[in-house]
Amino acid sequence: MSLFRTVVLSLPLTVSLVAGAVSAQEPAPATQNPQEQRLIRAARDYAAIAGGARFCKLDPDDIEEFIGKSYARIVLLARDDYQKILGRLEFKNILAATSAKEPAEGCKKFREQFNLVLRENR
Repeated sequence: MSLFRTVVLSLPLTVSLVAGAVSAQEPAPATQNPQEQRLIRAARDYAAIAGGARFCKLDPDDIEEFIGKSYARIVLLARDDYQKILGRLEFKNILAATSAKEPAEGCKKFREQFNLVLRENR
């Protein structure tokens, strides 16, 4: 397994440290299968982290690195092109929304957590 794939696959473990409040968002419709629900949940979690980083005006290069890894993870979770598009659209929508609101824990604490996630996944 390549290093990149290992790093991308480990994102969900560290994302949960940062995105605790994201799970309170709208649940996925019951018509989605469990695999699609995981994809949507992951896209929301990753986008909330990237959006918080944008709101707090963290290093743009670090944010873009995180977004790139998030897109890669969405592609790995998706079974087909439909799910890839679904995951990316969900990511973009949540990113736009969370970029306009300060993270619940405040920017100082968020910055520490975001930097920890980046270090663990490099």
